[in-house]
This record gives sequence, structure tokens and C-alpha cells, in this order.
Amino acid sequence: AEYMGTAHSYTFVGSMFVIIAALLVGLVAADAPGSNPCTWGPANYGCLSIQNANECNDESQGIQNCKTLFWDKLELPELNTESKTCQNSMKYLRQLKDSNSLPDCDSKWCSEVTENLKIVKILLKGDYSANKIAYLLSLCEES
Repeated sequence: AEYMGTAHSYTFVGSMFVIIAALLVGLVAADAPGSNPCTWGPANYGCLSIQNANECNDESQGIQNCKTLFWDKLELPELNTESKTCQNSMKYLRQLKDSNSLPDCDSKWCSEVTENLKIVKILLKGDYSANKIAYLLSLCEES
């Protein structure tokens, strides 16, 4: 009986060790440097798209920095305008600019515009083209 008790004790201690090790790994992984892409900097993540800017920056200063330091200077690459998503999103953004109200849209990509509407409207007022905004929303890709 004494042998069985010892074996059971080792199993318990081994199980506790595994649990503690797993918890420590979880804590280290959660705080690992570079695990949050927003810490990679604006040129490497934070200002690469409107969605990233929304995720990583506050609504005023950070977004303005992306606009001033990156998006205003962005030379728009040749876009794949054969894509229906690209074509339709550019048309939608032009309608939004002309009417200043959301046109009807039931496509999946429309949520990218509506979820980032505040920034999209700022960029439209700043004379950004529909092409550039669609690119910054990742709705149009380079050709």
C-alpha cells in the first residue's frame, strides 16, 4: 500500500508541474515582445491599412499621424481593377462622397467601409480618391 501511495503522490506532483508550466508559458506568450502587432510601428503595421490604424490608434491623433505621415504621401500602385470587389467598392465610395450618406449595400465587403466610416469620411473630405481609400481598406489589391 505504501508503494501505491508514493506512485500516486508522484503522479499528483507531476500533474501539478505540468499545470504550473502551462500557466507560465501562457503568461510569457501573452507578454512576449512583438506579440502585439500594434507595437511594430506605424510603417510596419499601424498605418498599413485603415483597419490597422483603427485597431492601433486613438481616433484623433493617431489617425491624423497616419494620414499626414503615410497616406497623404502614398503613391497608389497599379490596382487590380478587374476584381468585382475592387470595382464595386470604388463605385460605392464615389456614391458615398457624392451623397454623404451610405448607399445601400449588401455585399460582405461593405462592412469594411461601415466599420471604418469615420475615417473614410475624413479621407473623402480630404479629397482622397475612391481608389486610394479602397486600397487602404484592402478592398483593392495591387495588380
